[in-house]
Amino acid sequence: MPAKALMVFTLLLIGACTPPPPPEPPAPKPPDPEVVFFQETVLKHVTPEEAQWMVEEAQAGDVSQQLTLAKIFLEEPRSEMQVNQVVLWLQPAIAKGNIEALGLAGAEAYEYKEFKDAFEWFRKAGAQGGAYGQFMVATMYTRGEGVPQNYELATDWAIQSAEQGFAPAQALMGLCFSNGWGVPQDKSTAYLWLALASANEPSFIDWRDEVAEVLTKEQIDFAQKKALDWEHNRTQSQITLEGTQQ
Repeated sequence: MPAKALMVFTLLLIGACTPPPPPEPPAPKPPDPEVVFFQETVLKHVTPEEAQWMVEEAQAGDVSQQLTLAKIFLEEPRSEMQVNQVVLWLQPAIAKGNIEALGLAGAEAYEYKEFKDAFEWFRKAGAQGGAYGQFMVATMYTRGEGVPQNYELATDWAIQSAEQGFAPAQALMGLCFSNGWGVPQDKSTAYLWLALASANEPSFIDWRDEVAEVLTKEQIDFAQKKALDWEHNRTQSQITLEGTQQ
């Protein structure tokens, strides 16, 4: 065989015996946007170790951790991923009838003017005795948000919340009596409720003082005494109840 042909044959033989190059490694998958959103959001508030613990506890059914995670995402601007995370963590607590979870769902819907949904969430929370839910149902009846305006129903719900010592509801009762919304107009009773509200929340002092301008000193003194007696009786009632539960 001529030398040139032999060289060609040898090169072909070597080429045939050389293994093919290894395949290119697959391109890494892009990170899941939902996972990235979750991590970036939660890690603004807690460490990675705390986040992992919270998720594990929430997935195991710990309502307090479910609510904590939901609240973290409720602070974020609304987006599809934000809504997905809120629903993910609130839904298990709502399914258990948790009053705070129902109230949070109502507050989220109310913020975005989804009034019919908000009313239903607040009504469910209020029906279980949630003071915030009761107050918001009363507020929505007063304003006609999601339901026809109805002052009588507003006062029915407001009084339930006010009697639990919830200051905004006490202030709403003051407005109802001051303006005759659903109840006979009675400035003295309005002052009583506003005195209770302002004792719990100073931002209502101006409302109380505005009503005081049309009352005599005797009427104010009497209303203040009734307010003190009412608060004392409520506190004693709570003490008795707590003692019974021990």
